Amino acid sequence: MTLKEHQQKHIKNNIASAQKTAGNFKSEQTKVESEWDKYFKEIQKHSDKFELVKTQQIQTWPVKVYKLDPQGNSIGYDQVKIGEISENYNNSQIVYKGELPEGETNNRIIVYVEEHTTTPKGGWRNKSYGYKLKVRVGNEEIKSYYKTGKPVVTIVEDYVKRLWEVHNRKIKDNEVRNNAFGEAYKRYRNSDIDFGGNKINNVSTNRNQMVVKNPNGSAVILNYSEVDGKIVFTIAQVSMGENSADSVIEALGNMK
Repeated sequence: MTLKEHQQKHIKNNIASAQKTAGNFKSEQTKVESEWDKYFKEIQKHSDKFELVKTQQIQTWPVKVYKLDPQGNSIGYDQVKIGEISENYNNSQIVYKGELPEGETNNRIIVYVEEHTTTPKGGWRNKSYGYKLKVRVGNEEIKSYYKTGKPVVTIVEDYVKRLWEVHNRKIKDNEVRNNAFGEAYKRYRNSDIDFGGNKINNVSTNRNQMVVKNPNGSAVILNYSEVDGKIVFTIAQVSMGENSADSVIEALGNMK
C-alpha cells in the first residue's frame, strides 16, 4: 500500500471508531430516556403534581489521526484533529410542581431514575436489577429503589405536608406572640413592654416570653400561652434590678 492508501485507511478506521462510540452512547441515552418516560407515567397514575422536564444536550467526540510512515506505522505520539462527531440527547428531570410554603423550593425534592446495581459479597462485578425510581427529600436520602410511583409520591407528599405544618405553626406562633404583646401592653400601661430574646438585668430571656420593665428598674419576665382564644400569662422570673432588699421586701409585703 502507498502512504496515501495507509493514511486513507487510518482515517476511515478512526472515523468508524468514533461513529461506533457515538452510536453506542446514543443507544444508551435513548434507553435511559425511555426509562424516565416510563417511570414518569407511573408517577402520573398517583399524582398530577409532577412534571417531566427534558433539556437537550450534545456530546461530541473528536476524530484524530496520527502521522504515518510509508509502512503505515504511526510517527510519534501527537495526533491531528480532522473532524468531530456529535450526538444530541435529552437530560430528563422529574420536577415537583405542587404548592410549597414561602421560602421553600422544589430543588429539595428530587425524584430521579437510576440503574439499580449491587456488588455481590466477595465479588467484583456489579449485578444490575434494571432502572428504578429513587427519591430524596430535604437532607434525607432514601436508600430504597422503587418500581412503582405510589411510594415515591407518598414520600414526597408526606414531606410537603411536614413543611406546611412547620410553616403554619410558625404563623400561629407569631400570631400568639403578637397577641401576647398587645395584651401585655393593655394590662400594664405604666410599664414598658418588650419581646423576650435579650438579656434583661443580666437575666436571659427567650423569644417565647414577654418582658414587663418598670420605671424603678425591676422587670417581670412572663411566659404566655393561648387558652380558649385568650392570652394567659404566668411569671417565669422577677428581676429586681438595683432595688434594695428592704424596698423589695416591703413591696412584696404590700402585695394583695
